[in-house]
Amino acid sequence: MNPRRAFRFAENVLATVMDWGARPSTPVQAALARRLTDDLDTLMQAGRTGQGSDFWQGICTELYRLAASGDPMYFMRWPAIEATMVHGAAPVTLRMWRMLRRSPDWRTLWAPALRHPRYGHPPPFAPMLSTNAIALEHASHLFRFQQRHAVHFHDTDCIVEFGGGYGSMCRLTRALGFRGKYIVFDLPPVSALQRYYLGMHGIDADGSGASATWLCNDLDAIAAWLEREAPNRVSLISTWALSEMPMFVRQRIEPFFALPAAKNALLAYQPDFEGTDNRDYFRGLMARTAEKWTWAELNVDPSGKAPTAADSLYAFGVAP
Repeated sequence: MNPRRAFRFAENVLATVMDWGARPSTPVQAALARRLTDDLDTLMQAGRTGQGSDFWQGICTELYRLAASGDPMYFMRWPAIEATMVHGAAPVTLRMWRMLRRSPDWRTLWAPALRHPRYGHPPPFAPMLSTNAIALEHASHLFRFQQRHAVHFHDTDCIVEFGGGYGSMCRLTRALGFRGKYIVFDLPPVSALQRYYLGMHGIDADGSGASATWLCNDLDAIAAWLEREAPNRVSLISTWALSEMPMFVRQRIEPFFALPAAKNALLAYQPDFEGTDNRDYFRGLMARTAEKWTWAELNVDPSGKAPTAADSLYAFGVAP
């Protein structure tokens, strides 16, 4: 049995066992689920799916259907979500976990932030059942950034995330101690899912900007807020999402890298997406912003091996 199949087999066995002990939803959790369904129904009736790629438009449409017919407590097992925002462990995830465990801050910082309830029922991570593979990957991104630049990515006044998945990175940075403004730009249906997931963790997130966590579908509104509120330090992050956005949306995001307050940038991307050469695009982005930013390109795999043409890459940036 190859390593990936072994991981899948172990996860399936553990998931079956853990499902036997699953608790029913509390009244608060049930209310959050109803709100998710209502939010998605309202968006569907209004035809609001945002300006995503054809691939992501299809995911949003499927999300509507799944929320109406399924149990949001198990949303990470919905095929549309499982195929895009959730996956189980792989050999690279195990390497990330081992890397984090070797950190002198493992017991005081990383392990406590990684432990969290399994809302959404993600695939269990056998070596550490109190977390999941996606949370470990997100912690690895932050850890690698800190390793490279000797500064915590979340040591900032404001984080702007372009494409936030179901909200895992936001939850993690809050658990690590970030107390500033966290802004997630995403498609409206995905924002609804983020609101549900973060609400399950007691994180108040809304679309108005009144809360410390702002789920926004309007880049102009985010830019206006940053100009008006003028935070001293802003961190920009996108793990794979920017590399899956249409080029015209990427072009509207690029001015954020020119903001005087933008100091940290953490980008991760796959080599290509729907025919777009992402290595060419991101290397071009780094070249276009080189006057302000100092960039480093790394393999996402922490093994230390030289990246191949098939490997995902980081673009880490810092600005004075």
